Amino acid sequence: MGNCCPEMDIWEANSISQAFTPHTCKDISAKPCTGALCGDGEGNRYKGLCDKDGCDFASYRWVATEFYCKGKKVDTSKKMTVTTQFVTKDNTDRGELSEIRRVYVQDGKVIQNEAVKIKGMTKPTADSLTEEF
Repeated sequence: MGNCCPEMDIWEANSISQAFTPHTCKDISAKPCTGALCGDGEGNRYKGLCDKDGCDFASYRWVATEFYCKGKKVDTSKKMTVTTQFVTKDNTDRGELSEIRRVYVQDGKVIQNEAVKIKGMTKPTADSLTEEF
């Protein structure tokens, strides 16, 4: 017996890479599950109630190799503040989530997440997680 619920990996990082990863579910409340409903067992990973892999935004994976590392745009050898923003369609606290965005502050400067090129998207670049991403 397991329990499935949405999860947000807010900060998966080290000195050379970073990611933020939502793991969405078919229902926003926690649900008990077993076997295939949990995504367990041969061939069931993507048949469960929740997305086990998640959908991450990792700049380096999308070839933004000059963005986050020692001596790069976000210099990991220095102190920084990392903010993850959850943006809703109507810009209220209770609205429908439409975007998850990452912002860095270092040496008094705000640094937006690096825009990366994603083949097949209608927008030429992406710097946040959206439904299209």
